[in-house]
Amino acid sequence: MRLARFNAQIDVDDQPHKSAGFLTGVPAPVGAGLAFLPFYFWIETGNDAFRDPLLIALWLTVIAFLLISNMATLSWGALRPRRAIRLSVIVISAMAFAALLLEPWWLLIILSIGYLALMPYGLIKYGRIKRQRRLAAQTDG
Repeated sequence: MRLARFNAQIDVDDQPHKSAGFLTGVPAPVGAGLAFLPFYFWIETGNDAFRDPLLIALWLTVIAFLLISNMATLSWGALRPRRAIRLSVIVISAMAFAALLLEPWWLLIILSIGYLALMPYGLIKYGRIKRQRRLAAQTDG
């Protein structure tokens, strides 16, 4: 469904999410990583609750919904760190790479939960942009 929506909208001029620097729904690679979140927890903790078929089915249903939803999600291309924090971003990236080598499962857990935690922020930010555009259209018209 995600690919069909993308193909159907490829020639549409009015793509509000894209024009505002957002994506529509969770990107497929991110969705794949999120789908494995219970597996990451199971590998790292050894807790068999994360292998429960009902939990996995429910989790995959939620992720599938996020993949095909029309929800505005943050785009990596829209992230532009301010000049004052660029060095910090480089340091954090280096630390994340080191964590990927030393504790890959925990890093994947943190990245997945971090992405999920940023989703409400993206919705709020997109809502603000939508309101600003609506007000600008009313004052122009």
